[in-house]
Amino acid sequence: MKFIKQTITDPFFNIASEEFALKNYSDDVCMLYVNQPCLVVGKHQNIYAEVNQGFVHENNLPVVRRLSGGGTVYHDSGNLNFSLIINGEKGKLVNFRKYTQPIVHFLNELDVPADFSKRSDIMVKGKKVSGNAEHIFKNRVLHHGTLLYNANLDKLNESITASPARFTDKGVRSVRNTVVNIIEHLQEPVSIYTFTDQLAAYLSAFYGNATFYSFTDDETNQIKRLAKEKYRQWEWVYGYSPKFTMHKEFEYNGSRVAVWVRIENGIIQEIGFEGTSEKLFTKFLPNLLTGKRYYLPELLA
Repeated sequence: MKFIKQTITDPFFNIASEEFALKNYSDDVCMLYVNQPCLVVGKHQNIYAEVNQGFVHENNLPVVRRLSGGGTVYHDSGNLNFSLIINGEKGKLVNFRKYTQPIVHFLNELDVPADFSKRSDIMVKGKKVSGNAEHIFKNRVLHHGTLLYNANLDKLNESITASPARFTDKGVRSVRNTVVNIIEHLQEPVSIYTFTDQLAAYLSAFYGNATFYSFTDDETNQIKRLAKEKYRQWEWVYGYSPKFTMHKEFEYNGSRVAVWVRIENGIIQEIGFEGTSEKLFTKFLPNLLTGKRYYLPELLA
């Protein structure tokens, strides 16, 4: 097993490195990394229904779409991410309990009463400390998860408080849980760096044949290219969202106006209004916005 303790904190690079290791190595891989503040959404999610667009824009918070399914998660310097890439038999690769169990055992050894939930999360006293997701490529599975160690939970909750608008789509919805930081359950709190070293030592011993590894310069350049050409692209991050219709109401001149917007591949296809001011909005807005990317920075420009 290749064991990689990543020092780069760029979320686009780290998410791309998982795909690179999944598709280019034949060895099993275990990787630990910490990202700069960002939001990471599941491959099949409607980003507009999952993310607080205003908060993301105001705080210049990157949004990354990963390769696996599952829900939206918040990363920052207090969140440790783990990735396992394991070879196996087709049809028997998906096994959330198997790959989270070493993490649960590790936390229990620290006297943190962690257990595995029915939703494939790791919970501590009924509160979530880890969300997990998987992706299959040929005879290999990518299992990765978060570990909320000392994250900013206020920013976490605000960043994933989605718009009050109503969405009609086929996207995968996140299941919201009450969260807690692991550090709150430690009798002797340590830094996230020490916590990372402790987990690395535990997992390398657990898997037995682990050899610590660093990406070569050539591999690093390939990962950077993948991050640039795929993971940083608007078409992947926003445009990959399933087609949807957004419904919202607002007040104008003392009366309520209902608006609906149909969006496909992240592009505004059609806009409609209902209410006493319908003619006013219908006359101008559809012509101004139809065909534009449904992306807050551009709409506000």
